[in-house]
Amino acid sequence: MKKSEKVASTILRILAIVGLIAILVLATWVVVQGSRALPNIGQNLSAAASSVRSIFRTAPSESLVFELENRTLAVSEPFKVSWTYTGENQPTSYTFTYECGSNVELNIEHEYGWDKLPCGTAQNIEKNQVSIVATNNQTRFEDITLTVDAGTLRDTTVVTIMNADIATLHVPGSTSTATTTTTAEASSTTSTATKTATTEQPKATTKPTTVTTVTPKPTPIVVPLYSGPADLVIEIAQTGVLAEVAGEETFFPVSPIPSNKVAAVTFTVTNRGGLDSGSWIFKAELPTEGDRNYSYTSPVQTSLSSGMQVEYTLGFDEIVESSKGTIKITILPTNNTDKKTNNIDSVTINIDDRS
Repeated sequence: MKKSEKVASTILRILAIVGLIAILVLATWVVVQGSRALPNIGQNLSAAASSVRSIFRTAPSESLVFELENRTLAVSEPFKVSWTYTGENQPTSYTFTYECGSNVELNIEHEYGWDKLPCGTAQNIEKNQVSIVATNNQTRFEDITLTVDAGTLRDTTVVTIMNADIATLHVPGSTSTATTTTTAEASSTTSTATKTATTEQPKATTKPTTVTTVTPKPTPIVVPLYSGPADLVIEIAQTGVLAEVAGEETFFPVSPIPSNKVAAVTFTVTNRGGLDSGSWIFKAELPTEGDRNYSYTSPVQTSLSSGMQVEYTLGFDEIVESSKGTIKITILPTNNTDKKTNNIDSVTINIDDRS
């Protein structure tokens, strides 16, 4: 009787071990099948951001900027145009010119008087200012582009030349306007005609001028030296994909972005304040599959000096399988003193989910 009990006990233990092994095998199978069915879970629990690259640019050491109190100049009235150089190597001379293509002609002042300055001709100026007089007998308003150079530095600005003696008249039966200049001779002729009954009164004639919308030409940005408290500004530049070229990940601007590729976004962070920014971080909300609220938080970033800029390329995989997605990036200073609205930027991307 005791022997049979021992045999039964041994059989039960063997069955228990076999059952435990079967349960472990079954659990392993369930985990493997589940990970195959939901491949994004494990990846999103780690990080969707696959790469982050940065390039630092130091603050500008010098700048050249026009300084104008008024950008509307009257004809025949002298006006002083000045500019400011900031840096260590003060230029000994500058070159000043204005663009061709308008009805305006400029005269500049020298020590011995005034000289005509043809358009497109660079005039050497030893000081940081020049006096000019504009002439324009064709239109009431005319825009011209002024340029100053000093070595590799350049600044450009647009000013408007106004001739108040040119009246703006309405042409009957037309929605456009015409310009004409009233002269003393015309007034005298008209007056004589009204006094003499036998003399036919001359008909006033005007030459219509086609009215066009003048689009101001963009002014190249010259980065000045900043002042005031630190001010971190973020600007998203482009979106696209990262692809390996010659062993290195290279950014390519692409739209729409294939959902089976590594998506990427490039952006810059600039300190446009006069003081060091202190340490900071950025948070990127990325459109990833399996976790629509996924966000990447960067490590603590190095303090940026005044005018210093850093460019980032942020790559992320498992892009959402949808037609559109939104990337939102926020700058978070650790000193919590910079709370301006330029700390946030976002962009909507188009996605090709057929890939």
